[in-house]
Amino acid sequence: MDENNLTDYYFTASASASNNLTYLIQSTTKQAQQQNQQPSVPFYTIVISLIIYSLIFAIGFFGNAIVIFVVCCNKSLQHNTNYCLVNLSVADLLLITVCMPSAIVDLFAKEVWYFGYLLCKIIPWLEYSIAHASVLTIVAISVERSMAISTPLLAKQIFTSKRLCIVVILIWIISTLSSIPIMTSTFYTEAYHKTMEKYVSICFTSTQKRWDLAYLFLSLILFYLLPCILLFIQYSRIVFTIKNRKYASVRLDSTANKHHQRIEKISIDHRSEKHKH
Repeated sequence: MDENNLTDYYFTASASASNNLTYLIQSTTKQAQQQNQQPSVPFYTIVISLIIYSLIFAIGFFGNAIVIFVVCCNKSLQHNTNYCLVNLSVADLLLITVCMPSAIVDLFAKEVWYFGYLLCKIIPWLEYSIAHASVLTIVAISVERSMAISTPLLAKQIFTSKRLCIVVILIWIISTLSSIPIMTSTFYTEAYHKTMEKYVSICFTSTQKRWDLAYLFLSLILFYLLPCILLFIQYSRIVFTIKNRKYASVRLDSTANKHHQRIEKISIDHRSEKHKH
């Protein structure tokens, strides 16, 4: 939010909060400044958000559940690539079940946290862990597909079922461990709500320390920028491989057609010579 537009405080942290933390949630409307009230979310915004959230939840939940069910029940589909696809579906399913409920509650909670201290720490950690696992799984799928298309024999030797299971386990270990620092940057405290005129519980992620900012930038680089670059490289490799094979097949077909025409011409000449004799 732009600091020039900040006009009014909603929360002031209590004196008993650790390190005298002050959590400031500020208004952006002149009417709220004049009346010293918290601007309510427009009703149409809530309705549209609920519809979108419901659609995302329904499609994402049932779609990913069907993928997991079909692959697990059909042995013919239990091969290398589908192991990663199932892992991606599991990550998406967890992301929907963890993030969507808290996002819907935020529409009505007005920045008040109702889930207690433990979930204040765990939910951000789960969100980061699942997001990191999804990104790493997509990268693993792109590498496997790229090698399967460009060097299929080598891909069969490297990406065995056992090794892919180990890769999936490593993805979750790396994702969960790399998300632990977000728990140290998330705080649960009591703050005075001016509109409600009482102390309420709040949960927020702080970026005041250099370590917090360094972690966020490092996560952005390792789990977004580098994967995007790697995906671009892998899929570019796939495109070039397919194009080269297409050109090679065209050349082979044209060479085969020329040889076929020559054979037909030789056979016709041979027949004509027989007729002459």
